Amino acid sequence: MGGTLTLDPVTGTAGRADLAARLAAALRGRRCSLFLFDVDHFKTVNDVYGHQRGDAVLREIAGRAVTAVGTAGTVFRYGGDEFVVLLPDLAPADALRLALRLSSAIRDRPYGAEPPLHLTVSLGVASYPEHADSADALVAAADRRNYLAKRRGRGGVVADDAETPADGGSSRLWERDTALAAVHDFLTELSLRGHGALRITGPPGAGHTRFLDEVGRLAKLRGFGPDRLLLADLDTDPAALLGGRVGGIAYATTGPPAGLGVPELGVARLDPWSPATVHIWLRAALAGEPSPALVGEVVRRSGGLPAAVVRTLDRLRERVEVIPDGAGGWTLTGTAAGRPARRLRLPAELTSLVGRQPERRRAATLLQTHRLVTLAGPGGIGKTRLSVVVAREVAGDYSDGVLFVPFADTTDTAEAVRALAAALQVDDVPGVDLADALAEVLADAELLLVADNLEQVPGLALTLARLLAEAPGLRILATSREPLGVYGEQVYRVPPLPAGDAESLFTQRARAADADFVADRAEVVALCERLDRLPLAIELVAARAGAYSVPHLRTLLDQHLDLTGPRDRPERQQTLRGAIGWSFGLLDADQRRIFTGLAVFAGGCTAEAAEAVLPGAAAGMARLVDKSLLTVETPSGRFRMLATIRAYAEELLAVSEADLAAVRRRHAGYFADLAALAADGMTGADQQAWAERLDLEYPNLRDAVRNALDAGDTATAARICRGLWRHWRNGNHIAEGRQWLDRLLSVPDGLPDTERAELLYPAAVLAATQDDNTTAADYGTRCLALAVRVGERQIEAQARNILGVAALRSGDFVAAADHFRFGLDVCRELDQPAGVAVALGNLAKLALRQGEIGPAAGYIDQCLELERAAGNSRGVLLGLECRTDIRLAQGDPAGARESAAEALALSRELGDLFGEAMAQHQLGLAAQAEGDPGEAARLFRAGLDRRHEIGDREDLANSFECLASVLVATEPARAVRLVAAAGELRRKHHLAEPAEAATRRDAVCAAGQAALGDRGFAGAWRAGTAMNLDEVVASAR
Repeated sequence: MGGTLTLDPVTGTAGRADLAARLAAALRGRRCSLFLFDVDHFKTVNDVYGHQRGDAVLREIAGRAVTAVGTAGTVFRYGGDEFVVLLPDLAPADALRLALRLSSAIRDRPYGAEPPLHLTVSLGVASYPEHADSADALVAAADRRNYLAKRRGRGGVVADDAETPADGGSSRLWERDTALAAVHDFLTELSLRGHGALRITGPPGAGHTRFLDEVGRLAKLRGFGPDRLLLADLDTDPAALLGGRVGGIAYATTGPPAGLGVPELGVARLDPWSPATVHIWLRAALAGEPSPALVGEVVRRSGGLPAAVVRTLDRLRERVEVIPDGAGGWTLTGTAAGRPARRLRLPAELTSLVGRQPERRRAATLLQTHRLVTLAGPGGIGKTRLSVVVAREVAGDYSDGVLFVPFADTTDTAEAVRALAAALQVDDVPGVDLADALAEVLADAELLLVADNLEQVPGLALTLARLLAEAPGLRILATSREPLGVYGEQVYRVPPLPAGDAESLFTQRARAADADFVADRAEVVALCERLDRLPLAIELVAARAGAYSVPHLRTLLDQHLDLTGPRDRPERQQTLRGAIGWSFGLLDADQRRIFTGLAVFAGGCTAEAAEAVLPGAAAGMARLVDKSLLTVETPSGRFRMLATIRAYAEELLAVSEADLAAVRRRHAGYFADLAALAADGMTGADQQAWAERLDLEYPNLRDAVRNALDAGDTATAARICRGLWRHWRNGNHIAEGRQWLDRLLSVPDGLPDTERAELLYPAAVLAATQDDNTTAADYGTRCLALAVRVGERQIEAQARNILGVAALRSGDFVAAADHFRFGLDVCRELDQPAGVAVALGNLAKLALRQGEIGPAAGYIDQCLELERAAGNSRGVLLGLECRTDIRLAQGDPAGARESAAEALALSRELGDLFGEAMAQHQLGLAAQAEGDPGEAARLFRAGLDRRHEIGDREDLANSFECLASVLVATEPARAVRLVAAAGELRRKHHLAEPAEAATRRDAVCAAGQAALGDRGFAGAWRAGTAMNLDEVVASAR
């Protein structure tokens, strides 16, 4: 786009005559952007101060624009006070940033001094090819947005085409055109029929009340008074409001259709706002342009629900995370913008929750003013369902999200703390109190924890109270049959269902059992009263509606409740127990056997597992589902018992010691067989699938080990542990695994020497995994002695392998080499390729540590050949990581890039996030070695983000230091902050420091101190140690 420009004689900018040719040339490139702006109220300047001063103002505006644009583009005078800025090769996001700077430059300083004039411009931004496909269309788009900037109050920048509603109506009715059309259609139908219902549906927070008000307004305009159309808000039971009359009703709901006596004539669906509408609302609420980051964050946290959008902005303002952007708009602080994705881990709802609107609002309100809210009440009253729905509705208030942790399957406080740590991805580090680690991780979190069934583990209450004291952003919504009794607790006693909701629940569940169910409403209400309006009891009885009429159900139930149930229990508990017992009593003998036996499963079971433990069970389980004594998850097909029902079944199972022992024995046997299959599966191509299955079945595996040990069946317990140790080694319940192995190995004469040796090896591996090298060496030595005694050469090779690992980590390279080579020889002698691959991999790592790069490369090549032949994908991945390190040490960055790229593809195929992060990090090291610091920084950041996402703190510290090493030349302060943060992260979480970390840190510190001086260096270091982890990650981007 060379050539001389014709300059405008007044402003000195390019003249309009050259714009067409320059724009045509720009469009021949990949992209370009264009501004069109004019001076707000410029006519007044000319009219009041004369054209001479007007020309002077235009010259200064043009000069500021030229300075702001710099070399990025060219400023043209388009005519009068209008200017066009042409920006070749500038992407939309960069163009918008430049437009804001230009607008700020023109607005921030006054013009002249007699008197000073404060001027603004209205500016439209458009980009090719995103917003237009030709030169004329690009100018037209910028012109259109220039006009929108004027409509939105002038003085701003517009880069979208969203129109502000012209009717000045409520902002909560934006994007409701389709729903309003449904209202008009409904009113037309209603005028013809005279009766019918409009259902206003959508997720909680979608604006039901405001929309219902609009329905009333429209209805009134069309002549529908209260006598012809009733309005039922979320708090109102539409069936009760309608009564027996025949007329029109519009009702709001977040659940299924209400069972009404009139036809449904229409459905108005209230969907979340689109990002464009959130953008417009924010602009109005803030009286300024919101940045894309702010719009995106509000959308992410609120899900676009109008009520949640309002709450989200209020919360961001309270935390001072919304700040002026210096151009009249608003943006996010770096901390807020760098927050990780919000977690929302809540159980899926298999059926809709009926009613409970007042309780939902009350619990949500209490959470706003209390940090520990306990939903208390008897079993079956619906505490868990209520907690899940409330948590889902308020999730947008918590920037770190919502986490649901159930405790129904444990009574041990230590197990419960480990379950909580696992849910929060907190590592169980030897010698570190797990509660301390939880407090450290939650210290800066803004999280809602839903702790379910806490009556099972009363000892956990003190740990939760401590976490609340040390983590000011944590709130807990607990469910329990009794208050927790800790300081600061707000108890909300969940009441039974209101009569109308109880009747609706019964009718809904009865129709699930019999699609043609019809009953007298008064009889259903009376039956629900007899059940104390307890949801679970109602569901159990309603499941029988296909076999009995409502009067017959009432008669049968009266007889049972009058004759059964311990009288020392609270009345409602007697009712629920009676309802479960009544439902159990209607089962045939085989169904009773199956129901009772299923109590042995913790965390549910598959049909295959049930059949193995309870022969013939698979055929009868569907009938138990039909009777609401069992639930089935979709699409997995996994069966579960609700905690209250399982407790009843456990009591029945415990009555017969012989039956209990036999069921537990078959249960342990089945899961021992599963663990044996997992032992092979965890070394093959299906490792990920097996890991997921073991996670799902872990409560059953835990009970199987415990029950086997309690019964003195050490052989079965040993089979389970041998099958699970690789799962434990991967970080899943590793501390618990070590406890089980320690308990097994402490049984005197409980195991033959061969089996004991087979368990000593995984016990040593798990110890080494947790850097407990002393214990690893002790177990390895005992394993070796037993293996030699019984002549088990394979176990002898395994023992030598783990002793080599312990020696390598302790720095005894001679001993490590001796152990690894011995293991390699034995595995080759026994033709054990898997063992050969392990030994070769370890020898490669040893050689690399010793600087023997050639031998290391030879070992890893042989290792990879064996792993590929065996189809051991994870072994291949680990081998590729080692090969990448070796090639980097060889000074072969291109080769390192090749192996790391293969590792990246494989890790993504496996879904291995740790492997993906490592591959990205190693690609960064390769780019750094090739002299490309920009690409290295990009890759280090990619790996860093992934490691932060998965909670890999040890490698995250290494990422901070590697990124610092490529930034220190250009951004020394940021680099120093990163190495300081890495050290603080290791200190806080008791993480080991890699050998190369000190060298890299010293180099960064030396360069940083030289660039910043002592004072600047000290300030950057203090800042790095003071930041929380989210802030460090945000600052690294």
